Amino acid sequence: MSPPQAQETVHSFSELQAKLNEDYQELPLGNGAVTLERLTRELMRPMLKDWLDQHLPSMVERLVREEIERLVMLSQRRDRW
Repeated sequence: MSPPQAQETVHSFSELQAKLNEDYQELPLGNGAVTLERLTRELMRPMLKDWLDQHLPSMVERLVREEIERLVMLSQRRDRW
């Protein structure tokens, strides 16, 4: 991964983290002890974890393979000259 792409990736994750930590008004449910946002997070967390466990390894493998192939192609082009 090139340095600009790495910086862009770090920046994107930083923005995501900032959004997740933003202060916002939560919508209370029932007696107000639980909010819709908290309930949604609690329900989504295991689903997201399962999805990531199932898909992330193959996504990372594919992206790494593509990056290696790209670097090999670049090095082969340079070797010809």
